[in-house]
Amino acid sequence: MNDYMDRYPEIYRLKTMLLKANIQFDFHESEESCQIELFDRAYRYCSVIEGILTYGGKQDLLEMMGLLTPEESKIDEVKGFMTAEAVFKRISEYNKSHRVKHTKNRRRRKKH
Repeated sequence: MNDYMDRYPEIYRLKTMLLKANIQFDFHESEESCQIELFDRAYRYCSVIEGILTYGGKQDLLEMMGLLTPEESKIDEVKGFMTAEAVFKRISEYNKSHRVKHTKNRRRRKKH
């Protein structure tokens, strides 16, 4: 395992789920966090992050922006303290219901 996997295992679990489901995403690593971004054409519909300053990061849980319920959106722009399974469920439901068209030429694209 690399240092990031040791520090942020939950986001790597989500990354593995997305790869197995053949859902395209961008993945970014830094000393402070790891992030997954999902796009439909050029529109970023979801961003998931795990890091030292994220909601749930200290508990090895994820913070998600996008794909929030109307009730969640009234409270905040993000939802924290989420498991990889909970985030994956929302992403996969969105992909099925919106027939996502992945964009090939996104900014900062990094192979995963």
